[in-house]
Amino acid sequence: MPTTPAERRAAGAAWRAVPYRARRQVLAATRRGQTGPDPAAFAAGREYADTWLRPRGPHWWQHITGRLWLRLALAAVLGVETLWLVTSGRLPWSRAWPLAALAYLFLLLAALSYSVRRTLRRVVSVPADPSGPAVSAAPPSSGPPEPGASSSR
Repeated sequence: MPTTPAERRAAGAAWRAVPYRARRQVLAATRRGQTGPDPAAFAAGREYADTWLRPRGPHWWQHITGRLWLRLALAAVLGVETLWLVTSGRLPWSRAWPLAALAYLFLLLAALSYSVRRTLRRVVSVPADPSGPAVSAAPPSSGPPEPGASSSR
C-alpha cells in the first residue's frame, strides 16, 4: 500500500524528534538484532523505516528499488554518452566533463540509496517484542538433557 506525503512527513518528524544520541543507539542496536535501550525511540525508528520502505505510488519508479535501478541506468547512459562524445571527437573533454560528473553523482546517489535501504530493512527486521524466544550462542547439543528425554547411547 503506497504511502502519502503526510505519512512520510509525520514519520520523519517523529524520528527527528528523537534525540540524535538515541537514534544512534537504536541503529547500533539493530545491527546487533536488538531493539535498543529506549522502546519509544525504537518504535519511532521502526515506523520511519516502515514508512520509507513502502512505495510512494503504484508505478515501478515510485518504489525504492525502481529508483535505485533508474539512477544506475542514468549513470551508465551518461557515462557511455560521455565516452562516445569524447572518443568520436564530437565534443572535447573540456566541454564534456559535466556529463561525467553527473554520471558520477547518479552513481553516488544509487550507492546512498542502497545503503539507506539496507539500514531501514535492518530496523524493520528486528522484532518489536523483546520477549521472543531466547537465543543462545551455544550449540543445542551442549546444554543439559531435557528431563524425560532418553539418550541413544
